[in-house]
Amino acid sequence: MKITKQEEKLKLCADYADYLKIIYHFGNKIMLQKQLFQYAKLFTLVGSEAIFTQVIKYLEEKGIIKREAFVPYGLKTQHKVIILTKFAIGYLENKKPDTVNGVAKNKNDERAMLSVFRNEYIIEVLIPFLKLRNIDINLESIIRVLNRRKNSLLFERNQGLAYLKTLREIDNKKFNYTFVESEIERLIRTAKKRQLGIQKALENRKNTPAKLSQGSQKPTLETGSQDPILEAQFRKKKYKTKDEKIESYNIDSLFSSFMASEFLKLDNDFILQLNVFDISDSTNFYRLATQIACAYIYFKNFALHDEMLKVNVTIYTASSGSLEKIKKEANRFVEVQGLTEKRTLLNATLRNWKVDDNMQTFIKFEYRTLEITEKYLDGKKYKNLLQNQKSNSPKKDTLAKMREEINELKLMIKKMTEVQDK
Repeated sequence: MKITKQEEKLKLCADYADYLKIIYHFGNKIMLQKQLFQYAKLFTLVGSEAIFTQVIKYLEEKGIIKREAFVPYGLKTQHKVIILTKFAIGYLENKKPDTVNGVAKNKNDERAMLSVFRNEYIIEVLIPFLKLRNIDINLESIIRVLNRRKNSLLFERNQGLAYLKTLREIDNKKFNYTFVESEIERLIRTAKKRQLGIQKALENRKNTPAKLSQGSQKPTLETGSQDPILEAQFRKKKYKTKDEKIESYNIDSLFSSFMASEFLKLDNDFILQLNVFDISDSTNFYRLATQIACAYIYFKNFALHDEMLKVNVTIYTASSGSLEKIKKEANRFVEVQGLTEKRTLLNATLRNWKVDDNMQTFIKFEYRTLEITEKYLDGKKYKNLLQNQKSNSPKKDTLAKMREEINELKLMIKKMTEVQDK
């Protein structure tokens, strides 16, 4: 009896479910093909790259996955990105394909770049750690370890509420459970407001020619909406001051800053591990430092008032060159208003963002490279392309850049408003 195309696709999803789950859980539905092959080898799913490539091409041919060129920062590479189709996502979520969130196009490949950093961290940092402890290496064991350590690595934007609920399970006398509950309530209020805003935007656009991003669906409190157009429309707000940014910071802010948190208990110390992924390739260290400052001020509330939370910050870069660049910038001495002696840019920035010298004694910084440039961005070729791109672009002062960005934002908001009014 001849099977239908639908039945054939379902059988393929079942046969290669391990591949699909890796992409879904570790890459947020998108993954570099080279990294997926590394997982396939580590998990003993395939014996050779030739067979692996045949499998991937077949899954693409049958509409289970899509493949696109990996174009980080607008620069071409020889690598491919694998994207789950809505059919594959529906299979994994046990839903109809037309009711799930697909992967929206991102012209800057930010989502793909974050996936590359996240998976290189798993492959090069987490898996060796598990091997040293004789833990079996597979999808389930990695997820289990991350969950046990309350690591937020696999949580996405707007999933802060779901992550906070997992923190209720922490068993530590120094942990501030009251603050966690208050944050859960705050995020529920924020999520309801977002949900109402996005639903209203959907209703206003039902009879307009405006095109929604592929993969939009009704938002929920736990997941929010993954439609970038609707999210941008909902989030349009006036520029926030420093105090407003610190005051409004929450767990979703952490995820939006490409950071992952993890709570540790070592020798009776309550320690927060912050992993920072420098996906912008060290283009703005000051901004990176301000994000770390906001994260520290936020997370110190997770310790009881009479306890000081110790924080380990590890900044992961794409290359050894980026590593040296960011370390040099962090340790560069600058003038500080009100002080006679100079301070490092890192120290001065943290002080400026309300993390004083005493607080900084509880923060340890480490800088590591994941060598992503050499492995996946064609090494020297990428560096030369990036350098040429920078040298060919017109030089503008910082104020001019800010004006340009503000004008672009105003124009975007105006266009969105015009679409709503039609």
